[in-house]
Amino acid sequence: MTTTPNKFLLLSKYRDNDRDKSGGVVTHIENFLFYKFRKGEIMNIQNITQRQFDNVMQREGVSVHDYYDSTKSYNVFFRRSGRGTSPQGKLRMYYAQSSNMKIGTAFTLKGNNYVVISQDAIESNVYFTSVAVKCDTTFNADGVDIPFVVASDKYSIARSQAITITSGTVIIYTGLTDAVKKMKINDYYENFGNAYAVRNTFINNNLYYAYLEQESKRTDKYTLTYNGVISINMSETPTYQLSYIARNNNTVITDGVTLAYTVTPTDVATVSDTGLLTLLKDGTATVTATWTEQSISCTTKITVTKITVTKPSITVIATISGSDSLRINKTKTWSVSFTDKNSATVSDFTDFEWKVVPTGFDVGKFTTNTVDGTSITLKLNDDSLVDNTFNLQIIQTSTSKVLTEKEIYIVEGY
Repeated sequence: MTTTPNKFLLLSKYRDNDRDKSGGVVTHIENFLFYKFRKGEIMNIQNITQRQFDNVMQREGVSVHDYYDSTKSYNVFFRRSGRGTSPQGKLRMYYAQSSNMKIGTAFTLKGNNYVVISQDAIESNVYFTSVAVKCDTTFNADGVDIPFVVASDKYSIARSQAITITSGTVIIYTGLTDAVKKMKINDYYENFGNAYAVRNTFINNNLYYAYLEQESKRTDKYTLTYNGVISINMSETPTYQLSYIARNNNTVITDGVTLAYTVTPTDVATVSDTGLLTLLKDGTATVTATWTEQSISCTTKITVTKITVTKPSITVIATISGSDSLRINKTKTWSVSFTDKNSATVSDFTDFEWKVVPTGFDVGKFTTNTVDGTSITLKLNDDSLVDNTFNLQIIQTSTSKVLTEKEIYIVEGY
């Protein structure tokens, strides 16, 4: 039976027999052969890894949805962590390196929210492995509910004969987004059954951390703010949906918010019960929204304009094609074409009209005078008009400018 010798044994034998014969040349060949053998081995391992990864993903892969964009999903599979990092609430997952998942990505799985806190590819060039942590709560920043993980919490109790005071701090974190960056120092939130103020924030490795300090609950302070544009061009849209944000202190309120709308003057705009603003003419509309449950209002002035955006005038060259004469009792057709300054055809130019300008007789003498887009058809039956002339003109409609004209001679019929 014939066997294929091991390539590394062959190379070793080649080294022993020929090292002293060719010196540096042999060394060069050795390095080249080792590189080729080693490269092939690495590529083979990577191919095997890719196949194994694809097989596992096909068997066990699940699709998790992005928290902020439910139309975006990530294909992953899960494994128990072998690194001692699998307490309750943590997941270790694997996914292709072509995935858009990264540290800070928030996703939803079986009704729970998670934030990715790590990413590495120590094992392979084919896939990433990450740890995701289950979120404990949400905070609302700039009208967006943001999932947060509690990193640590500490509480202390101070007692006296009269009162008991509870104080504490909480550190929370989430993925870095534009919305979460709008959390500011001293912002007030009610969560975990208590009231907290933001005392510090910092960002590390695409994760946003906030340091919260417990404080006494504040007296209810309800506010209603307008959340829309203050200038509308009615040429672009005849209606506009009004939008408002209701808050108690810094907490956005969505339940129990009924708004009533009024607008003046009503010849500039009107508003429906749902806050749909209908624009009628140029002017300033004063819109008032009232939060009926709290009896507070927000008044906004909105400028209504009617600006028609016109396309810039196109410089075109018009050319009339056809005979220089019209024979009595005969029908004849002329056509016009347009080019730009570079002699390129302008096929969509419509800002023009035909004009027939007779010399010494009335245009009503034409028994046929038919325009069909870029062509015009004429006919004369009056022999007395022989030797007269008329001009065919192309007029730019928007400017009344004569783009071109052609003089036509009237000749006798057969």
